[in-house]
Amino acid sequence: MRTLKIPLNKLVDHPLNDNCMSHTMTQKLKYQIQKTHRYEPIIVREHPEIEGCYEIIHGHQRKRILEQCQVDSAWCIVWILDNHQALCHLATVNRLRGQADLKKRANILEKLLETIDEKVVLKMIPETKKRLHNLLKIGRSPKIERKQGRRSLQPLTFFLEPNQKEKLLMAIKRIGGKNRSERLANLADNALSQ
Repeated sequence: MRTLKIPLNKLVDHPLNDNCMSHTMTQKLKYQIQKTHRYEPIIVREHPEIEGCYEIIHGHQRKRILEQCQVDSAWCIVWILDNHQALCHLATVNRLRGQADLKKRANILEKLLETIDEKVVLKMIPETKKRLHNLLKIGRSPKIERKQGRRSLQPLTFFLEPNQKEKLLMAIKRIGGKNRSERLANLADNALSQ
């Protein structure tokens, strides 16, 4: 493993890269890179077929943003990987990550807001303004505590077809509750009590 500054025109996307980023998140990452001139090095391997080029394993979005910013080269970490190892890393490196402890995330954002204007912070972080304000409320709430080493609030992610999502959102709107999370839990309670 070695770190090199490699011209962007020598970095080639792996054809099986499946990592996508929304326009909003891309703009936030671009803002951060333009403002700080800092980014995680791009993970590459020597290209197995194109001499003098490198294949991107992790950092496809950063490369595109650096191109948009008219940067000529990027810091890269070169891993020695065969085709099988490259596929293993493509399948895992963008997917394996922890989840934020909401209280700690709220504390980080609170500290950031002490020194940087909210409008600027919202350009840098993945949260929307509404989500930011909800997190700050969580951070100030004494009720949200760790229970037996676990977070008391647990994230839940699932995927729906567009018509399923529409039905679920309609059902959630009909159920009482302070917010969408509470209404979804109430919907589940109703279904389980029948």
